[in-house]
Amino acid sequence: MKRLARLTGAVALMAATAVAVPQSLSAQGKKLEISGFAGWYLPTNKDAMQLAPSSQDAARRGSLAWGGRLTVWTASRLGFEFTGGFSPARVRVGSTIGIFPHSTKLTFGSAKLALKLTSGDPTLGVTISGGLAGLHYGKTVADPAKSETKFGGVGGLGLRLRLADALHLRGDIEDYFYSGQFGNASSKLVGDLMLTGGVSIGF
Repeated sequence: MKRLARLTGAVALMAATAVAVPQSLSAQGKKLEISGFAGWYLPTNKDAMQLAPSSQDAARRGSLAWGGRLTVWTASRLGFEFTGGFSPARVRVGSTIGIFPHSTKLTFGSAKLALKLTSGDPTLGVTISGGLAGLHYGKTVADPAKSETKFGGVGGLGLRLRLADALHLRGDIEDYFYSGQFGNASSKLVGDLMLTGGVSIGF
């Protein structure tokens, strides 16, 4: 809940900053940005979790992740960003007869407010973002025959290195947080990181 409160405060701060931007700058700042990315999905809560029967335990593992982003800059510094991606989100299940890894087939997406901390189009730009997120597991940790969908929040920090007027190298770190339940454990706040990089093209 503390993370959700911090996210709400950050979104309110970004909205207040956007209101303070002069209208003349807003007219100049409208822009569309399309980005592709690849990187690493890193569960921060991946310790062994007890499954039924009691002779089994499972641990979530870091996995590759990839996808794309669409950013619409409605002002010189404020915009809306939509993200969609996929990760195998692998799990290692161990028992008395061996180890059986499998993929939980994670599809994730988010809708965020994005705020540029740097003005104009500098060589190195910094952006923060926050909003709502959804994660769909095609196979759950506890039962590969079941699927589940989680909703929560996301906060992010992005860096852009300008290569040309409309071309940037982009790196992002995002924290997807939601109420998760794995195995027989009770639900608790979980934070999963997405560390990604790619190329963005502006129009």
